[in-house]
Amino acid sequence: MRTMMRAAAALVAGTALVGMSALGANAADFAGTPTAVDTDPDLLELSPSHTSLPGGGQDLWDGNALVFPADPDASAGASNQVYRTVAATLEAPRPMCEDGTFADDGTVTVTVSVHVTNDGPRGGAGYVGRLGVYHDDALVAADPITTDAPAGHQQMLTVTTQVPAADLAAGDVAVLLATETYHSQDGQTANNGTQWTAEQFSAAYEFGVGEDCADDIPIVAPAVAAGLGLAALAGVGVHRMRSRNQAD
Repeated sequence: MRTMMRAAAALVAGTALVGMSALGANAADFAGTPTAVDTDPDLLELSPSHTSLPGGGQDLWDGNALVFPADPDASAGASNQVYRTVAATLEAPRPMCEDGTFADDGTVTVTVSVHVTNDGPRGGAGYVGRLGVYHDDALVAADPITTDAPAGHQQMLTVTTQVPAADLAAGDVAVLLATETYHSQDGQTANNGTQWTAEQFSAAYEFGVGEDCADDIPIVAPAVAAGLGLAALAGVGVHRMRSRNQAD
């Protein structure tokens, strides 16, 4: 999957801070919104009860609402359960110094959020899904939907995690959403079909600030949690000169 994600990701060298003085830089040089491109969730979530939603999830990643229709039975899943899933690869270019070196410290914090609603007509049974972030094909952080979520339940799911900066630039970071659309157990139907609606997806990144560039590097106030995710503090910037200048 990692190879496929790399192949699908656009090759981006980074956002160069060329011709920009440190005083002119702002938080947007290190924080922003990554691209989100639909990918096959079955390559990330290996549980046989989790299966991809027909049509994928690009509408959700583009900021629109996405419906997960109720399943009539468990034939699409396994163990009498069906969790419909959608996934996207995330990608963002790294900030660069004028001399071609990376301005970040090798890390980046990624935050993703989505709002989900159990449209009914049934409540969920036990674990009913989650929003997760994957790195190198492995789940690294998740926010689960409330256990036994009843019909009408609404919830904002949010996940924040740190990953290598190079891997976000290469498209080796992904987000996956799973919702329970059918569940029966021991011959007793606990959830004979539940529809979900997902909407308000947002994604944000903030690269860690690294060492000085050749002359100086923009040092910015970090992005802060605001509403559904990270918000850049646009227009805010100070600078740190090279150590020799600091000593003067």
